[in-house]
Amino acid sequence: MANITKQASTRFSIVKRSKGQSAVEKASYISRSILVSEYDGQTYRPKYHEDLVHSEISLPQNAPREYADRATLWNAVELSEKGQKSQLARMLKASLPNEWSYELAEEVVRDYVQRNFVDKGMCADWAIHDSENDKGQRNLHIHVLLNQTNINNLIESQTKRASEGQPPCRLWQI
Repeated sequence: MANITKQASTRFSIVKRSKGQSAVEKASYISRSILVSEYDGQTYRPKYHEDLVHSEISLPQNAPREYADRATLWNAVELSEKGQKSQLARMLKASLPNEWSYELAEEVVRDYVQRNFVDKGMCADWAIHDSENDKGQRNLHIHVLLNQTNINNLIESQTKRASEGQPPCRLWQI
């Protein structure tokens, strides 16, 4: 059988409310989990589940522990941004070598995310997916969702909501 080489692909994008996008929706998609947005009340249900290899949230040391919960983190992000033109998050999608084992992919991606994002103060929600195209070719890749604002600003916004008598954000159980 011929060894098929895939093209390396890396895409960065910004999750923008002005385009009708939601950080909660993107987190639901990459983690393949059901999440509810407190900003618009919408429930997000991913269409696919079978390609999820691993998902994880990596946090900087000064991030509140409750941000380890995906719903809490991304609802906090959405509630901290008020405007219709808000930029909610950064998103990265990148190809991984198909020859890698899942264990190697997890180890390399965890180190990459830590060094390039978390150590610089960003919360990172990341996942490894392994899908096949219609020709049966493997597509091992990652998705990384990053908070757009500095973690200290996000914490300050949540503290302000609490001081105004509003819950910082609810933890949804589905």
